[in-house]
Amino acid sequence: MTPDETLAPETWASAQHDGGPEDERWMHAGRLVLGDADAVACAAGAVRAAARGDGLSMWLIVLDEHSWSTGLVVELEGLADSPAPGEVLTVLTRMSSLIEQAVPRGSVLVALATPGGGDRGAREARWCAAVVDAAHAGSLPVRAVVAVGAHRARLLQSAVPR
Repeated sequence: MTPDETLAPETWASAQHDGGPEDERWMHAGRLVLGDADAVACAAGAVRAAARGDGLSMWLIVLDEHSWSTGLVVELEGLADSPAPGEVLTVLTRMSSLIEQAVPRGSVLVALATPGGGDRGAREARWCAAVVDAAHAGSLPVRAVVAVGAHRARLLQSAVPR
């Protein structure tokens, strides 16, 4: 089995575009993320502005080398209750080369979103742990992991050192 096979085809397909039409990009750009409160506000703003689904989704919000949001956002929709082994590492590894081409020395802010979410529940904890493990593997710097719902957002993990 290759690393690409750990993702459902529709999940991987959604990871290969910027998350929306050009006219949606402005909603995600120009926010400075210096601390945890900024990370929560940026993630909540981006997800709430563009969310379309009703299941669990993971959003990769790309920050430039100076910690400004860039407008490059990738949404992975229809995620399972628990990540398959290696799934998040595969996504972050693949995305790291694409992001490096578009935003050298960039990082990502990860939002785990459901309409009723925004909590530190078991599902969010499982996905957050997978993101942290993948970030420790060195594939892509992760600025923070945030749980986002329609009415609340909470920090799950601060910056993950590589």
